[in-house]
Formats: sequence, C-alpha cells, structure tokens
Amino acid sequence: MIIDSIESLVKAKHCRDLDAVEVRTARFKCRNLLPHALKYALWALRPGGTLVVQDDGPALAETWEMPFAQVRRLVFKVLGGDAALVEMKPEAFRFTFTRTRPLPAPGWSAGLIFSGNDAELPAFTRCMEGLHAQPELTGEAGEILVCGPRRDLAFMAPWPQARYVEFETPPGPRFLISAKKNFLATQFRFDRVLILHARISLDPGCLAALPREFDVVTPAVFATVQGRRCAYLDYVISDATDPNRMATRFNVPIDYPRNRYHAFLDRGEPYIDGGLFAARRDILLSVPLDGNLGWSEGEDSDWCRRVRTSGFLVDLAVEATATTDANKMGRSVAPSAWDLIRRPIRRPLRALSAWGRYIGKRLQGER
Repeated sequence: MIIDSIESLVKAKHCRDLDAVEVRTARFKCRNLLPHALKYALWALRPGGTLVVQDDGPALAETWEMPFAQVRRLVFKVLGGDAALVEMKPEAFRFTFTRTRPLPAPGWSAGLIFSGNDAELPAFTRCMEGLHAQPELTGEAGEILVCGPRRDLAFMAPWPQARYVEFETPPGPRFLISAKKNFLATQFRFDRVLILHARISLDPGCLAALPREFDVVTPAVFATVQGRRCAYLDYVISDATDPNRMATRFNVPIDYPRNRYHAFLDRGEPYIDGGLFAARRDILLSVPLDGNLGWSEGEDSDWCRRVRTSGFLVDLAVEATATTDANKMGRSVAPSAWDLIRRPIRRPLRALSAWGRYIGKRLQGER
C-alpha cells in the first residue's frame, strides 16, 4: 500500500495487518499531516511488517520547504519506539523500518470524573448508562471507575460493577482537574483507557468504533441545540495552543466538517477538549497532565502539545460519537442561516480590524 494523498491517508486509517506500506511525504509534511501518515502506516502493518518512508527533499532548508533533516528528526521521533531501522539512504531521502510494536492487549478501562455534588447526579446517571452500554467495559476485560471525593456511596448501588476511587481535591479557589486525572490514570488496570466528565454520554457502539490502535484520540462530541445535533468541542484546531504564543489567525470554526478534519490541520495544532478522551495508559503515565494547571487554564491544550512533542499522535475518530449535556459555547455550535451568510463577510472584516490594531500598536512601540 502507498500513502501519498489525503484520500490514501484516510483509507490507511482503516487498514489492518498489511505486510508492507510506503509513505511518500511530499503532500503531508507541509500540511501538519506527516505524524498522521507515519502512525497510520505503522498501525496498518502486522508486527514484523515493512514500512518505507520516502521523502522528496530538499537536503537543506529552503523557503516554504521542510528539509530532509527535519523529516528525518520527525520520522525517528514518531517511529523510534515502535519500529526498528532496517536501512537508511540519506542520499535518496529514504528509510526502511520493520514494525516491532506488538498488537494492543485486550481490555478497556473507563474513568469518570465526578465532583461529588448531588446536583451532578442526573448527569452522572446518564454518563454511567452510556458507559454500561459499551460491551467492552462490562465483561472481564473491562472496568469502570468513578473518581470523586469521600461521600455517601448509596448513589452507586445501581452500578455494582463500577469501582469508586476517592480523591480529595486540594482546597482553594482553583479546581486542580489535572491532578485528579493524573491520579485516576494510576488506578487503571488495562492499557486502553477512557477519561470523561459526567456531562458526557457515550453513544451506543462508541468504543467499538474507535480504531484498534491509537496514542491519544477522541470520539466526535455533539450537543443538542434547538432539537438538532451540532458539532461541539472535541478535536480543536488552533495555532495558539502554547500560552507563550499569541494567536496569529482565527481558529478553525467549531462546526468545521469532522469527516474532513485532516484538511484543516495545516491551519494549526490539534488538541482534544478535556471533557472526553481515550489514550494509552503508558502515555498518560509518562506524559501526565501538568498538575499546576486547573480548570479553564488550558490544561488540555497544554497536555496535547506535550504529547505531540513526545512523538505521539493526537487524533479524532469521527465514527465514534458521544453527546454532551452542557453547552458552554452558546449559539456558536448551532449557526443560524444568518450566521452562515455573514460569516464570510465578518471574518475578513475582523481580520482587517485586528491587523489595524496590530499596526497601531507597532507604531506605538507596544509590539
């Protein structure tokens, strides 16, 4: 199989147990898609299968080009722990690897982040019903954990299979959600884990629709607004995921078509909203969330950026779906006809206005 376009990239995402795959980097490396191509190729192989990576150069940095040295660094960062180098021909910009990573072991762990407040119990019940509708979590190779403060556990009676693990959030004005999720990661038994907030309900077949292999991935999340399902916060694409970096453009709209998400990755870096994600347990343990960051402090985007920097893939599974009870984004998740008409006009005007403010501050020495 040859992966050399977005169409073949999407096809490769669903392939399994191939003997050989070749990745041609030309259409991926300048679109923020090379990690996707490399990971999809690796996961499409059987253990022992052959992966060839063919770059198109140039050897040295040129304007608007990604030189071979950068491709080489990215290839070994993404594949280094999962494949063994068989041959490297720098003069031909070509690598050959053998997959060494075994197939994932069976088993799923799910962890529900619970505040302990009685007001959250209706949402908690809907979330638990969604989890118990997943066959992967209800057998011997599955477990459901609820993480919350010490309290009366009578509300857990309908869910005897679930295990309650106590975590007392440190007192103070900030909710240290990262510390709670890091603690929960240490309690799981299985290698594939899911963490979600009580406002999220998994749709039937959600876990079955996730890919067999992944690093960090999210189902597509929807909110019901005025009787219809609308895209919500799940796979967010932004060029300002680092608090040290200012935004240089408008983010990809929240309602972008999820079935074409690869085509939007040239506009920024992806991160997964912290309300729901699945991950390999070893990644959660080796690249934990920053315990210094709390609720509404960008702990999810910070974590995903560090995950990506470590060579792991942050991805979206559009076939797997979930629903959120809360809608903190307002009308932005359900654009009206008027919104759709004015958006192509408003966005360029906002860009011109922002550019004018920037020029004004440059002239005043503030930028």
